[in-house]
Parts: sequence; structure tokens; C-alpha cells
Amino acid sequence: AKAWDEELTEGVGQSKNYAAKLAVRFAYATNGQGIYQMLKRERPAAVMLTQSHYHFDHIAYFSALRLGIPILIRQETQDATYAQQRSVVKSTLRSLVYRAYYAPARHFFAFGKLNQAHLLAHGVSESHMSFARFSVPDPLQDWTAEAKQTAADAKRSELGVAPGKRVLGFFGKLIPKKHPDLIFDALDHLPSAALAQLELMFVGAGELEPMLRSRAEEASQRHGVRTHFTGFINQSHLPGYYLATDVMVLPSRHLGEAWGLVVNEALQAGCAVAITDGVGCHVEFGQLDRVKVSPVEDATALAQSIGELLRLPRDFNWARDAMASYSTEAAAQALHAVFKELAS
Repeated sequence: AKAWDEELTEGVGQSKNYAAKLAVRFAYATNGQGIYQMLKRERPAAVMLTQSHYHFDHIAYFSALRLGIPILIRQETQDATYAQQRSVVKSTLRSLVYRAYYAPARHFFAFGKLNQAHLLAHGVSESHMSFARFSVPDPLQDWTAEAKQTAADAKRSELGVAPGKRVLGFFGKLIPKKHPDLIFDALDHLPSAALAQLELMFVGAGELEPMLRSRAEEASQRHGVRTHFTGFINQSHLPGYYLATDVMVLPSRHLGEAWGLVVNEALQAGCAVAITDGVGCHVEFGQLDRVKVSPVEDATALAQSIGELLRLPRDFNWARDAMASYSTEAAAQALHAVFKELAS
């Protein structure tokens, strides 16, 4: 397990619910003990649920219903990710469950267009919905272009990136869902001029690392492309790696990439971005000038995206205006508007 190095609850009033280790499936690892009593005592203006996977979530949901406390929902659910793998029967049953689950809720916060489509498809009306888009804090918002360039140069020097090279970066767990090995497949379809200027960087750890290191050896021998493996990097240290990256690639399969927050982080750092249509946020960001979307599993199309993006000069601030709607401040304001109405 890796320690998270950012304080997530500082300055926030909180009550602790202690998880019991149950000898059942992981989805019931947190038991929700004491939630009903706490809600009955505190009588909050509303309960906001951000998922429905764990016993804790179910207890909170039914406790709020029993106590007549309004329920707000903002969770990472959309229909496109697994749609091709569901039978008609399974899809129908799934829809009925969601309709029953959503029916008592007071308001829904859509985090993106695919999430909005999911809510509309399962009985939620637009009058009970508003956008609170997926966001991450922007540690670079007050940095000058000169400071970003200095940090990028320092990180590239630390990694041993050769002068004049373009860095193609992958950020995330090295797991099958995110399909990082498709990057090596794409190298076979890049022109020699692109390969000559390219170095790869994998920021993260996971079960595929041994295989990826083997593929990296092959890429070095066949194409002369060097690969850097950084291992797990804590959140506070990531900005330098993004700044050192020219093109960020997320080639996920249709296996549950509901959004892809690393895309937000890459855009904040001004990276060009190549993603597949298995990444949920491709609907939002695919229209931007320096974002290219290719079909899942298609190494040729991914290579075309990478090749086009490598021809663009590095610009740390090209996406700054576009990301304003995806700031934590914008999301907080959207949530606050509904909270304020309920509290009054």
C-alpha cells in the first residue's frame, strides 16, 4: 500500500465510522455501523452519496430514507464503459435497479456528459440535475511559464532524458484496464523521424511492470527508444513529471475508466493528450486542439494521434482557459448552490 501525502480532511468537521473486517466480499468491507444513530443525532440538511458499492453506502442511503433526510447523488457511473459486455437481460435488470435507487433522491450532480446521459436514461429529470464536473486541485495555477520550464528541465535532467528529446508519458496504475502496453504496439506504426526524437516514461506501478520492462528492452533494440520507469510517485511530486512530459497517453480499454483524472492533471500542465474512447472524459476533452481520441485496442490509430501531437511545440498554458470549468472551485460552487437551497 502507498501512503497518500496530501491532507484530505484538514479543517473539515467529521465523524469516524470504524470499518469491520468481514469474511465476505470486498464490497462489504465497511459495515456502516453507527451511521443511522449519527444521522438521527446530527439531522443534517442532506446526505450526499458518492458511490453505492459498499455496505456503508447502503446503510447511509436507507438511513437517510428512514429519517426523511434529502439524498443527493454524485457518483462515477456511466453506461458506455461496459455496454458492449452486457446482455439485454442484464442491461434491463441494471436499469430497473438504478431507477429504483435514484427515484427517492432529491438532486443529482453530473460529473460529465456520459454520467448525465446515464442519469437521464435511468429516470432522472433535468430539473433534478446540475453539473459539478470532475475536478482535481491545480497545483500549477499560480506558476509562471518560466517556473514551469525550469521545473520541466530539472525533472528531465533528473530522469536522464537526452537533450532535444520529446517525452511520451503514461500516468497511472500499470494494470490491464489502462492498457499501457498499447504504447509499445504503437511504436511499430510511428515514422522513423518521430521515433528518433522519442523517449517514454511510465509514472506508476502495477502488475504489468515486468512485462512493460521487457517490452521497453525490445523498443530500445528495435527502435532506439529509451524508457524511464519512475515507480509510484506521490501526488505532491507529480507536477514536475507532467511538466517534463510533452504528450500524455492513456490508452484504456472499455473496462471501467469512468473519467480519467490524469487527463485533467495533464491538461493543467499543458501536455498534449492522446487517449482512447475507453476513457470517459474523451467526450469532454476530445474537442480540444491538442487532445486526440482513438478507438480502444487500435495501435495504428494511437500512433497517428501521437505522431500529430509530437509535431506541436510545448505550450504549458494552452489548456488553461478550457480547464476553468473543471477546477475544484467550480465544482464547489456547483455543490454549494444546491446545499444553500436545501439549508434555507
